[in-house]
Amino acid sequence: MSAAAEPQTRGVFRYPCKKFPKGVAYGFRYKGVRRRGFERRTDAERERSRVIADMSAGRYIDPQRGKATVGELGRAWLETKHGVIKQASYDKYEDLWRCHVEPRWGGVPVSGVCHGDVQRWIGDISARYSGKQTQSILSVLSMVMKAAVKDKRIAENPCEDIELPRVKVSKPRRYLTMRQLLALGEAASDRRRFDYGTMVLFMGTTGMRFGETTALRVRHLDLDKGTALVCENSVWSGSGWHLNTAKNGEDRMVVFPKGLLRERLSKAVAFKDPDALVFERPGSLNDGRHLAETDYMRPPDSRDGWFATAVRAAGLPHMTLHDLRHTAVSLAVHAKVPPKVVQAIAGHKTFSMTMDYYADLFTDDLFGLFAFWCVWVVV
Repeated sequence: MSAAAEPQTRGVFRYPCKKFPKGVAYGFRYKGVRRRGFERRTDAERERSRVIADMSAGRYIDPQRGKATVGELGRAWLETKHGVIKQASYDKYEDLWRCHVEPRWGGVPVSGVCHGDVQRWIGDISARYSGKQTQSILSVLSMVMKAAVKDKRIAENPCEDIELPRVKVSKPRRYLTMRQLLALGEAASDRRRFDYGTMVLFMGTTGMRFGETTALRVRHLDLDKGTALVCENSVWSGSGWHLNTAKNGEDRMVVFPKGLLRERLSKAVAFKDPDALVFERPGSLNDGRHLAETDYMRPPDSRDGWFATAVRAAGLPHMTLHDLRHTAVSLAVHAKVPPKVVQAIAGHKTFSMTMDYYADLFTDDLFGLFAFWCVWVVV
């Protein structure tokens, strides 16, 4: 039979090809899919059957779609995130993409990214960065590849099942006693320009984050009930200042000790507009009807700011503003507040997250159970 292309048989055709010893090769067509370069007819038929099965099951991947580069898809993925996630999160993703992911993978076709190459890349990254940073870098590439899977450019995500370095245990949290918190509040009040003591005591008893506290408005306070509504979060990031919704996107109500804070908060909000900030930036206008970036307090310097100065003045070991949040949770736990209420104070989305994060605070309960079992066995 001539080596010229023969009529299609079961979707498979033959054509002249000097690449193979017999001088012919096989290919197939099916619903717009055309493949060539098979040495044997059985190979072409087998591949055609696989394509038919994949199309019927909805898992067929067009090889042409996999030629798009990671750089093209990554930039498109970032665009889909803009305005959907909080600006601080977007800035973080954009920075990780620009500094780490794009330089390595930007020019690689998405179908050319394989699991082994990603694993070797992560090995190089982990030698230069912390375990947590390495995980963040991989997560950006993984999300881009996940989008490629959804767009049917690749069959599976090559970033899955990557072995990651262990994340180092974070520094121990600082928990203040009530006496220490009061001493810190007094030290923070002894400032010439601004009385930070009220804010320190407020954060140390409500568990509110710094951004949530500095975004608190007068109308969110109920001095009679001793409650505060948490619904906004002031965030300073690499791209500037942003006013976001509360953490997790859900409003929550917290309580504060009226005996300790009612009078102090009354002075802080006296003569202020309902939309004005309770804790404004020192020297700012704080006009509730026209709040601006300059009205919101910036985080203090970790070494020489007002908080670090107050900590040293109170004779306390080094701690951060976020430790006031941990202190509020600790005080609630030791006051035998129900765990679900502790979750509300912490503002965590799930109960298990609170229990896992603050497991060290429940050590006394563990020893209490041990003592109970000892007594029970003796009896």
